[in-house]
Amino acid sequence: MKVLIVGDFHSNLHERPMVKSFEMLGHEVETFEWYSYFNKGIRSRLQNRFMFGPVVNKLNKDFVSLVKKLKPDLIFVYRQTHIYPSSLKQVLNYCKFIFGYNNDDPFSEKYSKYFWRHFRKSLSYYDHIYAYREKNIEDYEKVGVSNTSILRSFYINDRSYPVPIDKIPKKYITDVVFVGHFEPDGRDQICLKLAEKFNFKLYGPNWHKSAYVEDIARLTGQSSICSLDADYNLALSGAKIAIVFLSKLNNDHYTRRCFEIPAAKTFMLCEDSKFMRENLFEQGTEADYFKNEEDLIKKIELYLNNEDLRSKCVDNAYERLIRGKHEVMDRVKTIVSDYDERVKNERY
Repeated sequence: MKVLIVGDFHSNLHERPMVKSFEMLGHEVETFEWYSYFNKGIRSRLQNRFMFGPVVNKLNKDFVSLVKKLKPDLIFVYRQTHIYPSSLKQVLNYCKFIFGYNNDDPFSEKYSKYFWRHFRKSLSYYDHIYAYREKNIEDYEKVGVSNTSILRSFYINDRSYPVPIDKIPKKYITDVVFVGHFEPDGRDQICLKLAEKFNFKLYGPNWHKSAYVEDIARLTGQSSICSLDADYNLALSGAKIAIVFLSKLNNDHYTRRCFEIPAAKTFMLCEDSKFMRENLFEQGTEADYFKNEEDLIKKIELYLNNEDLRSKCVDNAYERLIRGKHEVMDRVKTIVSDYDERVKNERY
């Protein structure tokens, strides 16, 4: 199969591991990456933000030209923000199928109204759309789109794995860690309390937007609260407990870290989620969940003071993760299987 993967490609967490997995399965893969179009001054950055203008027009023209040249079997669009509906319409006759995936919630009212306009107007051009969460399956059905299924997030084998404690830099050794982005949902106030009470570290993007970031950095002894890339797994592996907050912006009931933390063999303490408890990791034997700040503090104290219980949960969660098949290759195999089924149905 000849696959064209289309997306932002600004990080190593999303499109790139899918490219590698398709290639490992023997498929021919080309990419169309729009992140590189927006690195020339404030005008291009504004066009990137609003997803319209001469630069966006050019990338769409280039996308259409590439598809016409390659004539791929499958176009896989990862989180369509910058590709115009008219561009997808133009390439319908130059590929067999177009599949789309959105790891965010394109129906969330917390996004600006303009943000998902290109994607929402393109739904009819997709042969299949993958949703990150069950809520979005219902959202698609409400607007008349039924060719959908769930494609969950994933961990990446060569990025998330257990690291022996003697191989972890001292700066990442801590009791409790949260590695994740800032959202104005109260998580910063909770992190401030954790920094006051525990040996705690915080990493992730956009924390400069929090009113408490300087106090948290002072209490944790960090010069600043920054994102991690290559050291992401070390920060998870160096903690006894890793916290998970769920995105309110995207109405999440699980997140990518729910796979990455067990893969690192670190104990996971996640914001309460019925979906997580019933479908991914059992409460009290594989992971645990907290309902509020007070509950979180009590459970941190419980698991810090009970190493045997914590270790058993870690081992159980790791085994459950492997059995559940949540690595990126497993997700790409699902995409290939769905493609094969489409081809088979087309023939008959």
